[in-house]
Amino acid sequence: MTQPERIISLSRKVGTIADNKITQIKQITRETRILALNAIIESARAGDAGKGFGVVAGEVKAISDRITHIAEDLTTELSGAIGELSALGEKLVRQVRGQRLSDLAANVIELIDRNLYERSCDVRWWATDQAVLDALTHRSSPDGAEMAAVAGSGWRLFLIATRSISTCGSWGWMGA
Repeated sequence: MTQPERIISLSRKVGTIADNKITQIKQITRETRILALNAIIESARAGDAGKGFGVVAGEVKAISDRITHIAEDLTTELSGAIGELSALGEKLVRQVRGQRLSDLAANVIELIDRNLYERSCDVRWWATDQAVLDALTHRSSPDGAEMAAVAGSGWRLFLIATRSISTCGSWGWMGA
Protein backbone atom coordinates (compact mmCIF):
# COMPACT_ATOMS: atom_id res chain seq x y z
CA MET A 1 0.00 0.00 0.00
CA THR A 2 1.41 3.37 -1.02
CA GLN A 3 1.58 6.33 1.35
CA PRO A 4 -1.39 8.16 -0.22
CA GLU A 5 -3.49 4.98 -0.11
CA ARG A 6 -2.48 4.57 3.53
CA ILE A 7 -3.75 8.11 4.21
CA ILE A 8 -7.13 7.17 2.76
CA SER A 9 -7.22 3.95 4.76
CA LEU A 10 -6.31 5.74 8.00
CA SER A 11 -8.87 8.50 7.44
CA ARG A 12 -11.58 5.86 6.96
CA LYS A 13 -10.38 4.04 10.07
CA VAL A 14 -10.47 7.30 12.09
CA GLY A 15 -13.99 7.93 10.79
CA THR A 16 -15.14 4.46 11.82
CA ILE A 17 -13.56 4.76 15.28
CA ALA A 18 -15.05 8.22 15.80
CA ASP A 19 -18.52 7.03 14.71
CA ASN A 20 -18.34 4.04 17.07
CA LYS A 21 -17.19 6.13 20.03
CA ILE A 22 -19.79 8.84 19.42
CA THR A 23 -22.48 6.17 19.23
CA GLN A 24 -21.28 4.80 22.58
CA ILE A 25 -21.30 8.30 24.11
CA LYS A 26 -24.86 8.86 22.88
CA GLN A 27 -25.96 5.52 24.32
CA ILE A 28 -24.41 6.34 27.71
CA THR A 29 -26.06 9.79 27.78
CA ARG A 30 -29.45 8.22 26.97
CA GLU A 31 -29.00 5.82 29.86
CA THR A 32 -27.89 8.68 32.12
CA ARG A 33 -30.99 10.72 31.17
CA ILE A 34 -33.25 7.78 31.98
CA LEU A 35 -31.51 7.31 35.34
CA ALA A 36 -31.80 11.05 36.05
CA LEU A 37 -35.52 10.98 35.18
CA ASN A 38 -36.06 8.00 37.49
CA ALA A 39 -34.14 9.82 40.24
CA ILE A 40 -36.32 12.92 39.79
CA ILE A 41 -39.45 10.76 40.06
CA GLU A 42 -38.15 9.02 43.20
CA SER A 43 -37.12 12.32 44.79
CA ALA A 44 -40.62 13.70 44.20
CA ARG A 45 -42.06 10.58 45.82
CA ALA A 46 -39.81 11.04 48.84
CA GLY A 47 -41.14 14.54 49.38
CA ASP A 48 -39.07 17.08 51.31
CA ALA A 49 -36.45 14.47 52.14
CA GLY A 50 -35.78 13.85 48.41
CA LYS A 51 -35.55 17.49 47.29
CA GLY A 52 -31.74 17.57 47.41
CA PHE A 53 -31.58 14.32 45.50
CA GLY A 54 -33.97 15.81 42.90
CA VAL A 55 -31.67 18.80 42.40
CA VAL A 56 -28.68 16.48 41.80
CA ALA A 57 -30.76 14.38 39.40
CA GLY A 58 -31.75 17.52 37.49
CA GLU A 59 -28.08 18.53 37.16
CA VAL A 60 -27.15 15.04 35.95
CA LYS A 61 -29.87 15.32 33.30
CA ALA A 62 -28.56 18.77 32.25
CA ILE A 63 -25.03 17.42 31.95
CA SER A 64 -26.34 14.50 29.92
CA ASP A 65 -28.08 16.93 27.54
CA ARG A 66 -24.86 18.95 27.12
CA ILE A 67 -22.91 15.79 26.36
CA THR A 68 -25.53 14.83 23.76
CA HIS A 69 -25.14 18.21 22.04
CA ILE A 70 -21.35 17.92 22.14
CA ALA A 71 -21.54 14.43 20.60
CA GLU A 72 -23.84 15.72 17.83
CA ASP A 73 -21.47 18.62 17.11
CA LEU A 74 -18.54 16.23 17.10
CA THR A 75 -20.34 13.97 14.63
CA THR A 76 -21.04 16.88 12.30
CA GLU A 77 -17.53 18.35 12.48
CA LEU A 78 -15.68 15.05 12.22
CA SER A 79 -17.76 13.71 9.34
CA GLY A 80 -17.00 16.85 7.32
CA ALA A 81 -13.29 16.84 8.13
CA ILE A 82 -12.89 13.10 7.56
CA GLY A 83 -14.83 13.33 4.29
CA GLU A 84 -12.56 16.14 3.11
CA LEU A 85 -9.45 14.22 4.20
CA SER A 86 -10.60 11.13 2.29
CA ALA A 87 -11.35 13.20 -0.82
CA LEU A 88 -7.92 14.86 -0.66
CA GLY A 89 -6.26 11.46 -0.18
CA GLU A 90 -8.09 10.01 -3.19
CA LYS A 91 -7.10 13.04 -5.28
CA LEU A 92 -3.49 12.60 -4.18
CA VAL A 93 -3.58 8.91 -5.13
CA ARG A 94 -4.89 9.79 -8.61
CA GLN A 95 -2.18 12.43 -9.05
CA VAL A 96 0.60 10.11 -7.88
CA ARG A 97 -0.59 7.28 -10.11
CA GLY A 98 -1.03 9.62 -13.06
CA GLN A 99 2.44 11.09 -12.63
CA ARG A 100 3.98 7.64 -12.22
CA LEU A 101 2.28 6.35 -15.37
CA SER A 102 3.34 9.48 -17.24
CA ASP A 103 6.95 9.00 -16.13
CA LEU A 104 6.90 5.33 -17.15
CA ALA A 105 5.43 6.18 -20.56
CA ALA A 106 8.07 8.87 -21.15
CA ASN A 107 10.81 6.42 -20.18
CA VAL A 108 9.49 3.76 -22.57
CA ILE A 109 9.25 6.31 -25.40
CA GLU A 110 12.82 7.41 -24.71
CA LEU A 111 14.07 3.79 -24.84
CA ILE A 112 12.20 3.10 -28.07
CA ASP A 113 13.49 6.33 -29.60
CA ARG A 114 17.08 5.55 -28.65
CA ASN A 115 16.87 1.99 -30.00
CA LEU A 116 15.26 3.15 -33.24
CA TYR A 117 17.99 5.75 -33.71
CA GLU A 118 20.73 3.18 -33.11
CA ARG A 119 19.12 0.70 -35.52
CA SER A 120 18.69 3.41 -38.18
CA CYS A 121 22.38 4.28 -37.83
CA ASP A 122 23.29 0.61 -38.29
CA VAL A 123 21.04 0.27 -41.32
CA ARG A 124 22.45 3.44 -42.91
CA TRP A 125 25.97 2.14 -42.36
CA TRP A 126 25.11 -1.24 -43.84
CA ALA A 127 23.39 0.38 -46.80
CA THR A 128 26.33 2.65 -47.59
CA ASP A 129 29.28 0.41 -46.79
CA GLN A 130 30.50 -0.83 -50.17
CA ALA A 131 32.14 -3.95 -48.74
CA VAL A 132 28.86 -5.01 -47.08
CA LEU A 133 26.99 -4.31 -50.32
CA ASP A 134 29.57 -6.33 -52.25
CA ALA A 135 29.32 -9.24 -49.81
CA LEU A 136 25.54 -9.25 -49.99
CA THR A 137 25.24 -8.77 -53.76
CA HIS A 138 28.25 -10.80 -55.02
CA ARG A 139 26.91 -13.52 -57.36
CA SER A 140 29.92 -14.80 -59.33
CA SER A 141 32.94 -16.71 -58.10
CA PRO A 142 35.20 -14.21 -56.37
CA ASP A 143 38.99 -14.06 -56.81
CA GLY A 144 41.40 -13.76 -53.84
CA ALA A 145 41.05 -9.99 -53.38
CA GLU A 146 37.29 -10.17 -53.59
CA MET A 147 37.25 -13.01 -51.04
CA ALA A 148 39.28 -10.86 -48.63
CA ALA A 149 36.82 -7.98 -49.11
CA VAL A 150 33.85 -10.31 -48.55
CA ALA A 151 35.50 -11.75 -45.40
CA GLY A 152 36.18 -8.23 -44.10
CA SER A 153 32.60 -7.24 -44.79
CA GLY A 154 31.34 -10.31 -42.99
CA TRP A 155 33.53 -9.46 -40.01
CA ARG A 156 32.21 -5.90 -39.86
CA LEU A 157 28.64 -7.20 -40.16
CA PHE A 158 29.36 -9.56 -37.25
CA LEU A 159 30.68 -6.65 -35.14
CA ILE A 160 27.58 -4.57 -35.87
CA ALA A 161 25.28 -7.44 -34.90
CA THR A 162 27.27 -8.07 -31.72
CA ARG A 163 26.98 -4.38 -30.80
CA SER A 164 23.26 -4.51 -31.46
CA ILE A 165 22.83 -7.48 -29.15
CA SER A 166 24.89 -5.90 -26.36
CA THR A 167 22.99 -2.61 -26.70
CA CYS A 168 19.47 -4.02 -26.93
CA GLY A 169 19.89 -7.31 -25.12
CA SER A 170 18.45 -9.18 -28.10
CA TRP A 171 18.18 -9.08 -31.85
CA GLY A 172 15.99 -5.98 -31.53
CA TRP A 173 16.19 -5.14 -35.23
CA MET A 174 14.85 -8.62 -36.08
CA GLY A 175 11.79 -8.22 -33.88
CA ALA A 176 12.80 -10.88 -31.32
